[in-house]
Amino acid sequence: MTEQQWLRSMLVDKGVLSEAGLTRNAGIRTCRTCRAHCLAGIASTGIDAWADLGELHAAGELAALLAGRATLSLYAGRQLVPRDRHWIAAYPAGRTDRPAYASHRCGDPPPPGWTQPPPPPAPPLRQIGF
Repeated sequence: MTEQQWLRSMLVDKGVLSEAGLTRNAGIRTCRTCRAHCLAGIASTGIDAWADLGELHAAGELAALLAGRATLSLYAGRQLVPRDRHWIAAYPAGRTDRPAYASHRCGDPPPPGWTQPPPPPAPPLRQIGF
């Protein structure tokens, strides 16, 4: 066993890294099956979590749940947390401090009606003449 293989197996054993190479901090990853860009990481439950990009609004989260998809939220901007009824009540989808995402299904991206439009670009800074 090489040093790199040993280190990887030790990190997997400690729960720092998953078999898929995910860490506790979520990041943009490519799904190995469908090659879609997703938000992925080890969820607070300790399992690999994959979410489709695009923040959900409240009606979009309801549609995702009715379609049988779990929803996830980013906690502290880093870790994915499964949303349950308590989390949804405390932090409704569409808020910027706790964005909600639909869980990833290969070949089945969320419809555009579920996600909120991206924020408008910031206006250019005015230059102050002296």
